[in-house]
Amino acid sequence: MTSKPRLFFGLLAAFIFVHGTALAQPEALKAARDAVAESIGRLEEFHKNTPPGAREDQELQLKREALSKIIEFTSLEAGELKLKLEHIQEVEAPFIILLDSYLETLDQFLNRLDTAKIELDELEGAITADEFKGLAASFTDWRTSTYNPALRRMAAFALGFQNRALLKVADQRFVKIAAELKKSKIDTGLTRDALNEAALRLREAREYNNQAIDVMARFLPNNEEEKIGELLIDEKPAPQKTDEDKPEMLIKSMVEKSLGSLRNAYKKFFELNEFIKKFRP
Repeated sequence: MTSKPRLFFGLLAAFIFVHGTALAQPEALKAARDAVAESIGRLEEFHKNTPPGAREDQELQLKREALSKIIEFTSLEAGELKLKLEHIQEVEAPFIILLDSYLETLDQFLNRLDTAKIELDELEGAITADEFKGLAASFTDWRTSTYNPALRRMAAFALGFQNRALLKVADQRFVKIAAELKKSKIDTGLTRDALNEAALRLREAREYNNQAIDVMARFLPNNEEEKIGELLIDEKPAPQKTDEDKPEMLIKSMVEKSLGSLRNAYKKFFELNEFIKKFRP
């Protein structure tokens, strides 16, 4: 085979799905990602240093190894996102439809990936260049056209609802601090300002996250979009001035802004805790 391994280089270019800052990747997923990068690197190095006429057998083995690593990573990625979705709580009625469909879709993806791994393993040592090319092309097309777009939406969904859970914890923290200030009879201009600032930042964080969840209405069937708009803001959703084809990017942006406001609220929590330690009777 003398052609460059474009299937794999293309896969690598759009390979790692960025879940967003709120969804940290576990070590196993990071290790699988690194394994893919290493296998692609070996393939690239092989192409640089090996004459075209001497490539075929070893190139096929390197490509097969790279595809195996990509399938393994994709399976771990889908499984990790499924766990995140399964741990989401307090999802309101319109969005429970999405959550259930996402979990079902991820099960289908995991079955598809198991099948791909079995097919690749069964062809070990007996696969021709043309057979491998067909297998790799089929997987690449599925990942690009089906898997990646779906995963972006699912991850955006998880971001919004996970962040809402963080906001709930922050609200509870605010109430606890306010009660402690009252109990300790700590009431100064500085504490009032800090408490008001914390309340403002929490409200701001909620507003950003509500906007993110509102955008998720675009993921619902058309007949559900009006319902969710009325549910969240008591009116039909206003037209968005963003790229209609990439609502998941808007969701990610809104969640990042929400997290920024949340961090600022926690800075005020820290200041207030210091006041409590200092002035508690």
